[in-house]
Amino acid sequence: MTDIATIAVWTLASYLLGMAPFGDIVARIAGVDIRSVGTRNPGAANVYREIGPRYGVAVFALDVAKGATATAPLLALDLPPWAPLPAAIAVVLGHIFPAIGKRSGGTGMATAIGTTAGLAPFGLLAGIPAGLIVLFTTRNAGFTGGLLFLATALLAWLARQEVAGALGVLAVGAVVLAKARMQYGGFSRRASQDPE
Repeated sequence: MTDIATIAVWTLASYLLGMAPFGDIVARIAGVDIRSVGTRNPGAANVYREIGPRYGVAVFALDVAKGATATAPLLALDLPPWAPLPAAIAVVLGHIFPAIGKRSGGTGMATAIGTTAGLAPFGLLAGIPAGLIVLFTTRNAGFTGGLLFLATALLAWLARQEVAGALGVLAVGAVVLAKARMQYGGFSRRASQDPE
């Protein structure tokens, strides 16, 4: 199989993986229809607030794992440096615009954060401590996520010259921002606190 064919098949599989509705599944296990409470968003932030911390953390971890699964394995293959980018975009689009079912997903923040494991792994590892400090200081998940994308891209570019990875991180960050604007109609306080 050629590199292009491998990337194309992986990209399609990543889109299908992105459709896994972990927020809905975890909320259902807790006996709650997450789309009828709070912001009605099936993301980790709404689950955290409306059902409880352990459920919100579970959704966040599952969505991050979804993004990482789409991109990180490609690092082990002999593919061009840009290979994880189509898969990253696909898994995020599968999360926010699933082809099956009538309900859209969240904004894809956690899934997009997961994709950086394959796009710019060094940048992500270096950016996580700063992101955690900002999150615990501001309690603003949207602001923290945006800062993490910027820090990851910048650190990947400065420390490792990972240009393709840095551009990929910025691209998935832009997709998340565009969905947040569509979903919430701007940068309201609600949008910044519930970016999923």
